[in-house]
Amino acid sequence: MPTNPWKIQKGYNDKPPMEHIIGYHVTTPRKSARYQATGCILAPVRFWRFLNSAIAYAHKTGQEVILEIKVESAFPLPDHKPRGHAWWSPWNIQKWRPADVESPREQPS
Repeated sequence: MPTNPWKIQKGYNDKPPMEHIIGYHVTTPRKSARYQATGCILAPVRFWRFLNSAIAYAHKTGQEVILEIKVESAFPLPDHKPRGHAWWSPWNIQKWRPADVESPREQPS
């Protein structure tokens, strides 16, 4: 397994990574098309553990595509403490599907 490149302080992320979890990767339509063309989301893959966090991030950044991914192993992003909803994986992702959520533009205001 790759080592943790975001290990920024002693004791942080020294625990074993979480394994086999479902997460939500927020991206743009252009990058989503690139993932389809190449068949892969290249590591490090950043994702949100909870769909509501991914939706909030998508609204905040204007990114329109939320993909549901299955991750073999993952670490929390160090700058997202203490809530820890944002994670990253050192592995390429080769299987994903659109998250089961309405597009932000389709939601009633």
